[in-house]
Amino acid sequence: MFSELIATLENYGKSTHAFSIAADVARTRAANNPESVAAWSLLASIAELFVERYERQALPTAECVRWFDLIRAETDRLDAAFAKSDPAERLNAINQTAKTLVDQEA
Repeated sequence: MFSELIATLENYGKSTHAFSIAADVARTRAANNPESVAAWSLLASIAELFVERYERQALPTAECVRWFDLIRAETDRLDAAFAKSDPAERLNAINQTAKTLVDQEA
């Protein structure tokens, strides 16, 4: 479900442009999936934060890899949680993803 963002990033070369497209995809999924709107919105915010930071400057390869790995870890966490029907697991995954976003904003 959420791993669709990883495919988007890979298809567009893991670039700033790719993260921008991934953010748009996540926003669209948020609008169309009320049961997972919070998760999609958080992923969109992470991708948008990357774009805001690197949109107008050279992107170090190591930093690109770090952000790609970060968003892949979040999509994996959310995919695992949403594959189960336990609301507590889903909420925990959403909260952990929110913490990741907050940590990156600092």
